Amino acid sequence: MVYVIDLEGNFVGNFPQPTSSQYGFKDLEWDGELIWGSGEETVFAINTEGNVVRRWRGPYSLNANIAFDPTIETLWISGTTTDVAAYDRNGNNLGVRLNNRGLRLYGLEWVGSDPDSLPLYLIDVSYESGMTVKKISSDPQIHRIETVFQFQDGAATGRSGLFICQNFDQYGCQVLMDVANISEANGNDMLEIWQIRPNHEWLTISPDHGELVASQQVVLSLELRTMGLNNNWTFASGVYEGEIVFEVPQNGVIAIVPVHLEVVGPNSYEESEHSLLTSFRLEEPFPNPFNSLTTIRFSGSINRKATLRVFDLSGRLVTDLTSQLALVRNEESKQSLVWIAEGLPGGIYLIRLQSEKESRTIKAVLMK
Repeated sequence: MVYVIDLEGNFVGNFPQPTSSQYGFKDLEWDGELIWGSGEETVFAINTEGNVVRRWRGPYSLNANIAFDPTIETLWISGTTTDVAAYDRNGNNLGVRLNNRGLRLYGLEWVGSDPDSLPLYLIDVSYESGMTVKKISSDPQIHRIETVFQFQDGAATGRSGLFICQNFDQYGCQVLMDVANISEANGNDMLEIWQIRPNHEWLTISPDHGELVASQQVVLSLELRTMGLNNNWTFASGVYEGEIVFEVPQNGVIAIVPVHLEVVGPNSYEESEHSLLTSFRLEEPFPNPFNSLTTIRFSGSINRKATLRVFDLSGRLVTDLTSQLALVRNEESKQSLVWIAEGLPGGIYLIRLQSEKESRTIKAVLMK
């Protein structure tokens, strides 16, 4: 069967595959009009109701993978260990073959927007490195091959079919879809959706790299755009929250600046300027690393709603020092308090001082 589901994973409908082969379709492709299926000697084109519109004999006895290039209306077809052959939609051999390069192919997809001009994406299976998505050129004279994505569980088999798009979610992230043949004990067969490339078109930061020298200042310009984007997606109206995180690797000091983005509509905008001013500081605890207690030091203007809490690396709250903070708060001078880490295992902890609009975080290492 061919099953139809919506973006939420809900069942919409189904229709029988036209093939009588024991293999069934291994890969599906959409050309904007017809659904192409492969998995045996015959290549089928069916409409969205499941009716066969075209069928012709493919280049291999098992045409396992299929991709469509809309720029030249070409179907790229391969078996698991064969070269990749080019055919038109009427089944005519275009006389172009791409070297297999020793790969084991379990899915093909055409990504015309690839920044490296390597538009043919494929699932490659290696029993040494597991399953990866690689990309190659559609020009047989260009032999470049690059890895795009490593499946996180390191599985060596069990996935087939490949579809990649950039309009699955409202943020325009590039996502990969595949069908995973998984045992019932591990969750059963499923359609997997992976994010392989975030979309940064809506975000610009300048400068995007450089050095911050002690005692000097660097001004960063952050631009968030929700209009005039190239892809067929927009931010929905609403409020979006995020954080800009600055970390100093030498001493583990982390500064977190909250970002509040309100989208008022797809065709309107409001101009505003906000200064991200630092009104307080959270300084390196002493000693650090420490054995059972350390002194937490802070300075500046700390309002009455501020909190001082300690988290582990998983984000779990382990200690709330807000009551101690209230006892030593003084808006004009430097303050400090002692954190006694009794009953906690050794490891790295995050000390966070947070007001309504600002947050500062530093790392502390507890030695046991």
